[in-house]
This record gives sequence, C-alpha cells and structure tokens, in this order.
Amino acid sequence: MEVVMVEPGKEARLAEIGADLKSLQAAVGGYIEAAYTPAADSEPENDGGFNAAAILPIVLILLLIAGAAAAFLKFRKKKPDTSGDTDLDDYEFPEDDEEDEAE
Repeated sequence: MEVVMVEPGKEARLAEIGADLKSLQAAVGGYIEAAYTPAADSEPENDGGFNAAAILPIVLILLLIAGAAAAFLKFRKKKPDTSGDTDLDDYEFPEDDEEDEAE
C-alpha cells in the first residue's frame, strides 16, 4: 500500500509498504497498538437544531421579569386617590358639542 511517511526532522515522502502486520511494524520501528474510537452513531451529533436545554434559562428569565413587572404594577405603583363618592351620576361632565364631532 502507498502511504505518506512523516518522520521527525524530515520532510514527508511517499512510501510503499506491505499491508501485513510485520510490514507495518517495520515501517514504524516497533509494535502497532490498536486504538478504538467510539462509533459515529453512538453519540448524537449537534446539528444546530432545536436545543430545549438552552431555551430553559431564557424562559425563566422572561418569567422573572414578567413577575417583577406584575408585582410592581399591582403592589408598588401609586394608585390615584379616589376618595369621595364613586357614583357617576354625582359627577358633572361637560356637554359635547355635536358640531365639533361632525368635523
């Protein structure tokens, strides 16, 4: 088989070596150790799709902001002073001019 040999301190070169174990060991000058890597399908790949774990902190922050705004509007905001009679019949409203409405 044809391989690219890269040796320390030398330039890479094309070399022809045998495909059997003894030829491979002779090319590297020692034993060849098997190294196994996990199969490509054993671990899910991140393809840039929907990630629910990344959205959870954003949703929690938005809920916290909405709760703070609701608490401010409900409990902390000054309410107008409406002391007195709440019956609308007791108030005098200005008369609307029908001429102004037509324009």
